Amino acid sequence: MSCVCNKNLVENINACKDTEVTRVYTNGGHVDYTRNAKLQILPSEVFFNEFSMANILSLKDVASKFKITMDTSIDRAMTVHINEHTLLRFQECSDGLYYLDTSTIALKGNNVPVISYCNLQTVNSNKKYFSRREVQGADRTRSLQQLLLWPSESDIKKLVTTNMHKQR
Repeated sequence: MSCVCNKNLVENINACKDTEVTRVYTNGGHVDYTRNAKLQILPSEVFFNEFSMANILSLKDVASKFKITMDTSIDRAMTVHINEHTLLRFQECSDGLYYLDTSTIALKGNNVPVISYCNLQTVNSNKKYFSRREVQGADRTRSLQQLLLWPSESDIKKLVTTNMHKQR
C-alpha cells in the first residue's frame, strides 16, 4: 500500500469510506489509515496519517500506472517515468528500500524545500517478517483469487478490514 505522513507531499486530504479504512501491521505495532489524499509528486491516491513514521509508495501501485526502469550495471536506482518530460529517480538506500529526495521537487504552495523521503519497497522484502506458512497461505490465496477473478480487490480489502476472513 502507498501511505504518506508529510502534509507537504499531498493535497485534497479526505476521510476514507468505512470500507477503505486500513490498519497496517509492522514489527513495531500498527497504524490506522482513515484518510486518503492526492500525492503531489505522482498523480496517484495514497493513504494519509500525519502520525505514521514514513512516506511509503508501493512498487506495485507505481508500476501499475507508470513505466519504471532500472539498470543495476549503471546505478542502484529506479527511474519512474511520469511522462516524456518528468522522471523521478529513486536511489537505493539499503535492503531493497529506495528513496526519492523530494527537496529537489517543486511542490504546490511550498517555498521552502521539503526534506523528507518516499520509500519504495517490494512485497518480497516484507515476507521475511512472516512465517513460511503465513507467506505460503497468502501466496496461495492470491493465486486462487487471480485464477477465479473472485473476490474482487475491493471485496478482499473489505474482508480483511472487517476481519471476516478469519471467520469460518
